[in-house]
Amino acid sequence: GSKGIGLAIVHAFLSYHMTVYILDVAPPEDDVCRQAMTDKRLAYLNVDVANTNDLNSALERVFGEHQRLDCAVNNAAIYEAEENRNILWDDGTTEWQVDRILQTNLGGVVHGTRVASRLMKRSPPDSGPKTIVNLSSMGAFRPTPRRAVYGATKAAILHFSRSADEDLRDDGIRVYCVCPGIVDTDMGHMGGERNRQAVAQMKGQERMRPELVAE
Repeated sequence: GSKGIGLAIVHAFLSYHMTVYILDVAPPEDDVCRQAMTDKRLAYLNVDVANTNDLNSALERVFGEHQRLDCAVNNAAIYEAEENRNILWDDGTTEWQVDRILQTNLGGVVHGTRVASRLMKRSPPDSGPKTIVNLSSMGAFRPTPRRAVYGATKAAILHFSRSADEDLRDDGIRVYCVCPGIVDTDMGHMGGERNRQAVAQMKGQERMRPELVAE
């Protein structure tokens, strides 16, 4: 929630006068968020979503401060592309580096959804509709150079979200999955020249603004 799509989502929520918590490894540094934190409409919690204990404790803290949870957005993601190479196929790449991508992208969504849904069920019955939004990408549908593991996690997020929605809707919780195309963020520009060439060849895939995804 401190940059890219996540930051745009935070701005959108703040524009609707919601109380927002950012769970991220780095704090936001823009003026809108600084002012919102001063006004107590926004709080930042240092959380690595790959660490399930940290994630659980942070969400429990949010619930403890308000006795309700209305919406959760699982957005954190990393991938294996570096400039002109994919570390997945390097001899020096460790299992930890690969597992880190899986745990951040997929594990963060699965456990974030589990904990959020549990807290939503504990919210007062008259506190309104409950929504969980999980961020996938077009990588769930088509291969992208240097992002094999990333794409696999995004495909898994899409299927998980659809199944979770079926499981939780009777509890008044809807689970949605958003699959944006190429987004104009720092992450969207990573991956080297080959990745940029592949993006340029994708017809009808102009870069989207993060604000459009947030809306």
